[in-house]
Amino acid sequence: GVLPRTSLEAVQAALLTAAACNCQIPNSSRFERKHYAYADLPLGYQVTQQRWPIAANGVLKCRRRTMDRKRK
Repeated sequence: GVLPRTSLEAVQAALLTAAACNCQIPNSSRFERKHYAYADLPLGYQVTQQRWPIAANGVLKCRRRTMDRKRK
């Protein structure tokens, strides 16, 4: 079988997003396979960064817009 390949554009976008969210970015990151026996996973695995993520501990601040409506 063919091993998954990392997209350079996806990594660059992830690093830009991580920097915008003030994440901690480690010097190295790693992908792992998690093996499952589910019908919707024909190859039997998912790729994860659970233990060695590309970024961690970021903050995303959102404002909630309130709508002032007069109730009748």
